[in-house]
Amino acid sequence: MAKSEAIPGLSELAKYKTAEKALPVYFFCGTDTYAIDSEVKELVKSFENLVLSEFDRETITSEKKDSIESLIDLAYSFPFGGGKKIIIIDDFKNYSNPKDLKKYINSPCETTILIIKGPEKVNTLSEPYKTLAGKGFIFQANSLKGLQLASWLKNKADKAGIKISQESAALLVEITGEEKSLLEIQLIKLNDYVGDGNEITADSIRNFASATKEYSIFDLQDALSAGNKTQSLKIIYNLISKGTEISMIISMLAKFILIITRAKELQKSNLSDDQAAAKLSVARYYFIKCKTSKYFNRFERLQIAAQALLSADLKLKTSAMEPKLIAGLLIAEIFSNN
Repeated sequence: MAKSEAIPGLSELAKYKTAEKALPVYFFCGTDTYAIDSEVKELVKSFENLVLSEFDRETITSEKKDSIESLIDLAYSFPFGGGKKIIIIDDFKNYSNPKDLKKYINSPCETTILIIKGPEKVNTLSEPYKTLAGKGFIFQANSLKGLQLASWLKNKADKAGIKISQESAALLVEITGEEKSLLEIQLIKLNDYVGDGNEITADSIRNFASATKEYSIFDLQDALSAGNKTQSLKIIYNLISKGTEISMIISMLAKFILIITRAKELQKSNLSDDQAAAKLSVARYYFIKCKTSKYFNRFERLQIAAQALLSADLKLKTSAMEPKLIAGLLIAEIFSNN
């Protein structure tokens, strides 16, 4: 049986960011949307001098069952300014006939740079991903975990001239969660808190969290696990007030419920905590927190929480409901069986 071809990481992009080496198509997949969005911005900046008209820079958000033919027609159209055209595609997974992109990949327009944000997972044995891989047009960005994420944050701090140790970076990841954009915001806030040139230590991280009364997704998960509806509402409202997107909260809680479910299933095996955590690609302490969740010790409560998160995601995508109202309804539905 043929094996799926390994997809290069984002580090391979460095050689394709000049006008001379520009690719006609850049296709991104993977779970690290922060890294993908950052790379897309860098690509657009790298090629901005090639775009001679604002009409030749376009971002398209596809809808469910959109035909890819309209995208191909746009990609083949001649630039208004006579230079290059940059087209960015969000939500490629919405196209009803993605395999039809193969014909464009094999014969791309010389005056178009097509940048596509694809699904998290792709199979390079199927089209159009097989042809994308064969041409070298596809790149993957998977989310970092644990110490890898702490190293990313430490590197981010070093580049910005912010002093923080690897251990303190790991603590900040543990308190804040795994969302890169939120970690970057917290890093900047902490640097302002301790003052430029001073080191961000474990004590300053704890003191900052206490002084600002800011909560993290982990605090919300702890409140939910304890079955504390009042505290859960307080924390989720605080997160939204401080700028955390409701979509990110829903996503992180969905992952939390999934890990609890799988952790409880793995308890039936003979795996150690370290082995089970590795199997689920989470930190040991996080696995233990999930498997010992008190409120979600019954399967029906996990089902109710999963359904509540699905309902909240649907409200977010199909209604004009305020984020705090969606959040309040989410917590109420999670505890509807309390």
